Amino acid sequence: MRGSGGEMHRALDRFMVPLSLGIAAFAFHGCGSGGAGSNPTTVPPVTIGPSGGVFDDGSGVKVTVPAQALSSNVQISAMRTNAPAGSGYGALSNLYDFQPAGLTFSQPVTITLPLPSGAPPNVTIYWSQKGNSAGYDDANGVVTGSSISAQVTHFSTGFVGTLLSMANWVHVAHPYWNYWKPTDQWIGTESRSGIDISSPTGDADAAFAFVYGPLVPTTVDQAEAAVEQIFTSFAIVSQSAVGLGPYGGPTRSTEFTAVWTATHNAVHGKFTVDLGYQTFDAHLTMANTAVWPEMTRTLQLISDHITYCAGGTCGP
Repeated sequence: MRGSGGEMHRALDRFMVPLSLGIAAFAFHGCGSGGAGSNPTTVPPVTIGPSGGVFDDGSGVKVTVPAQALSSNVQISAMRTNAPAGSGYGALSNLYDFQPAGLTFSQPVTITLPLPSGAPPNVTIYWSQKGNSAGYDDANGVVTGSSISAQVTHFSTGFVGTLLSMANWVHVAHPYWNYWKPTDQWIGTESRSGIDISSPTGDADAAFAFVYGPLVPTTVDQAEAAVEQIFTSFAIVSQSAVGLGPYGGPTRSTEFTAVWTATHNAVHGKFTVDLGYQTFDAHLTMANTAVWPEMTRTLQLISDHITYCAGGTCGP
């Protein structure tokens, strides 16, 4: 059992009481839309067909099209512009324009852009949404040397930006020790501990909770039900197979959509339960559905930084 007395921390309550998830979305949806800009760098288009091919402007902008991604020959081009990216994305570059606009691919194509000098570790590529050129989604950019790449299935505009910083997230870790409390959800448990980090606007949350005691769940289904009870309209999006957890017991991860009971907000999230002898861990990340696509990688970064409480110190 980790910690004792005041060293134990209580994030499970964040599963049991309102989180104040605000529906107001982060200001992620910027106003950049087109690829127009003064004096853009242009390179002649390349004809690419069903056998695939590569457009390369010779200075870091590349489009790699696999075989069967196109059903006929298409003139593919990419152009650096002087148009600024939308606000709210931590933009590190101006817009890049990919043509023909609106082109869709049967298989993902790889977009490669030059990595701006001094880019932070949480860099990514933002790609305009299909049918909504003013909105951008995190395309899960992967850094390789001095470039960053991502896979997309349609053309329009994109830019290099940063995932939301964790610096201003609210860290909640209330010291708590409990043997018996009739109002608790976990009657007879010996302790609760955990860490909860929430976005400044309350739209997203990453939490770790630890429960120890003879009455904790003994099966994965029971443990998952304990998490699911704080939601309504719970629906599984995907679920892993049951595996062996860190305490020698079963573990399983679930991606879900639901309504947060306390606030009636629609959320999208993932949780993992780990079971051991009289031990139950729950790891939860969730965001309101409006920002989940942009937030998933940031939430994972936060979750990776959450550590177990020890000696009264918790934190990312």
